Amino acid sequence: MGITPVHLLPFSNTRINDVVGRLGGPLTLEERQVTVRLTDGLDRVGAILSVVDNTSQEPTTLSLVPR
Repeated sequence: MGITPVHLLPFSNTRINDVVGRLGGPLTLEERQVTVRLTDGLDRVGAILSVVDNTSQEPTTLSLVPR
């Protein structure tokens, strides 16, 4: 769907709100995939994805699995 580049300094973190919506994606993430890719350097990056159900307002947090 798209790319959102983010520059991170060592040991820093960032938050991207509505990453799917910013890329023009659907309102739901059913059967979709979010990929985080390190494009520069030999370091490692960790990521989590939080989703809030629009009906129940229940949050779900998913760890992105390394490949």
